[in-house]
Amino acid sequence: MVFLAATRGLVSPDGVPYSPMGTLVSFLMGTVLTALLAFACLDKRRLRSRFPALVGLRPWMAWAAVLLWYVVTITIRSSIS
Repeated sequence: MVFLAATRGLVSPDGVPYSPMGTLVSFLMGTVLTALLAFACLDKRRLRSRFPALVGLRPWMAWAAVLLWYVVTITIRSSIS
């Protein structure tokens, strides 16, 4: 039964399928979280030479953005069910 529900979209921890909009939002937020995490892990020396605005970016700022986006994602995902 869970397998059938899982093929129609994401399933909440309670076993209730998310709405199609909830599935889309979860996918987009997960994609953004992955991109932010990858950016936080990058060696930014080459990026700083190409984009001068990144000179003032400190590593803790990138990780704070990842953490903040994670909290936002969890909050929205729990409210969409």
